[in-house]
Amino acid sequence: MFSRTDTSVLGEWWWTVDRTMMSVVLVLMGAGLLFSFSASPPVAHRLGLSEYHFILRHIVFLVPALLVMFATSLLDKRMLRRVALFVFVAGLALMVAAIMSGPVVKGATRWVSFAGFSLQPSEFVKPAFIILTAWLFSERANHPEMPINALVMILYVLFVATLVMQPDYGQTALTTLVWLSLFFMAGLSMVWTSVIAGLSVAGLGLAYLFVPHVTARIDKFLHPGTGDTFQVDTALQAFARGGWLGVGPGEGTVKRILPDAHTDFIFAVIGEEFGVVVCLILLGL
Repeated sequence: MFSRTDTSVLGEWWWTVDRTMMSVVLVLMGAGLLFSFSASPPVAHRLGLSEYHFILRHIVFLVPALLVMFATSLLDKRMLRRVALFVFVAGLALMVAAIMSGPVVKGATRWVSFAGFSLQPSEFVKPAFIILTAWLFSERANHPEMPINALVMILYVLFVATLVMQPDYGQTALTTLVWLSLFFMAGLSMVWTSVIAGLSVAGLGLAYLFVPHVTARIDKFLHPGTGDTFQVDTALQAFARGGWLGVGPGEGTVKRILPDAHTDFIFAVIGEEFGVVVCLILLGL
């Protein structure tokens, strides 16, 4: 398509972009649209909406997402860092705005609305946080005099503290896991390992003691025979019913039973209709 001597923007992009990674992302986007087409109509019907309401919304957001992905892939490293810093700061400001005046959805204030559209700022802060953290770690060898670990810790605390105030404990756990992975790949000293491990255990303990939602989740995991386990049991039954190859697209029943089958429980829908094999492929991607 482009020769290696092509110095145009698209030519340089073609030979420098991670085509494997971009292909995987495109496959996941296409798969997500397919799964939404299969899982969302019953949910829309239950809510009194048009049958294809969620699918159309999916497409509306998918198109600009593709454009943003392509535009981002054209950026050089310096510009990418600048964009990441801007997105991180602006995203944190929007997260604070959501906490102060955003709508309460299922007990949390995670969303802000613009011109009839709602967005979750933390989803934009996450990739910016990863880019900034990776950049700081990469600068350790060039600038040994800089307190890199302290700067990375400050970024983490700013992001996680805002997540906890929303509250969004799932995102907090995911962010912590990614942050620790970056720390590990950067060569974490035993001192920092001990400090972070201790803080993580202490944080989990405090969440268990003072956050009823976390307490209920952990108790349900430790004692699966107690409490309301209907949703978990139904999701597991969906995987059992689907088996290795699934019952076929659109043929599942779990999406008519579980709440938010098009979002929180879509993996159960995939397991029932497309089978464990497809679930494993998705995890591999």
